[in-house]
Amino acid sequence: MKRPVGLILSTLTLGLAALGMLLFAGLMVFAGFQLRTHPVHPPPPPFIGLFLYALGFVFAAIVAMVVTTLVGLLFLRSWARYAILVFGGILSCFGAFSLLGALAILVAGSHGMALPPQPGVNPQQLHHIFTVVFALCAIFYAAVAAIGAWWLVYFNQRSTKDLFSQRSHDTGLLVSPVSSSRRPTAITILGCLLLVGAASCAGLAFLPFPAFMLGFIASGNAAHALYAGLALVTLLTGVGLLKLHPAARIVAMAMFAVGGCNTLLSVLPWYQNQFRAYMQQFLTAFPMPSGAPPSTFQYPAAQMMVSGIFGLAINGFLIWLLHRHRIAFSAPPPIGADAPSN
Repeated sequence: MKRPVGLILSTLTLGLAALGMLLFAGLMVFAGFQLRTHPVHPPPPPFIGLFLYALGFVFAAIVAMVVTTLVGLLFLRSWARYAILVFGGILSCFGAFSLLGALAILVAGSHGMALPPQPGVNPQQLHHIFTVVFALCAIFYAAVAAIGAWWLVYFNQRSTKDLFSQRSHDTGLLVSPVSSSRRPTAITILGCLLLVGAASCAGLAFLPFPAFMLGFIASGNAAHALYAGLALVTLLTGVGLLKLHPAARIVAMAMFAVGGCNTLLSVLPWYQNQFRAYMQQFLTAFPMPSGAPPSTFQYPAAQMMVSGIFGLAINGFLIWLLHRHRIAFSAPPPIGADAPSN
């Protein structure tokens, strides 16, 4: 069966992404090995090496999932269409948020945002480098968001859905069985995204990083407990959404409401100062080379407010999405319940 151009381009994009992530995974493992064989001064915390190995393992696992999805797309498996929709949702959200941050930093830099001085570097030259770097970042993140949006649109088109349930002209059999699930595609993507978020929170629970929520900073055991609790709640909610459990929809809506409140607080000066203090604590967890200037975090208030408004819109959209598909979480009627009685 001839594959359409959109499907071929999608598989090529997935292949390039898998190759890039595989190289990145190798770099993480190599960096962790270099830390053990070539000590530096001052020595980094013990968790840095483990963090690099874990990051390499995570990217290797993602590569395996991407390659599996690529093969599934070539063989027109229905699960592969759902998988690339999940990838599209992740890419579009990540690219959109990152693009917004890069643009906000560029705008703040054009309005005279002070940059930390670097020894031996002219301030004007530093500002030019700053502009070029973040402009390239903005272009890259825009491309990532565009690819994710393209996948979401293309693999939700009726013609593409039909392609994954066509019958073979030779055998008359289904190339890919039609899914009988009553779960909407949007709920499937959202549930998988929550599972990814749960895995991220679980990883942070084992790292010595502070946590930040609703303007309050948690450190030490409190941060570990908060990350672990968020990971458990997010995991159960994601699984519940995939199983169309009504309680999971309510919990997910409550989570997104809290997330919306968290982003809305970014308009308050107190919240902005707390977030800067949190990021400063986060940066101090990473050792700096001897003689390097101390790490400082400068996040303009305007960028926080723009990010907060965008985050509020995203959380509001997710709440609306769960409300729109509320019927899917109702128990289906028994077979033959509507059949006329004799």
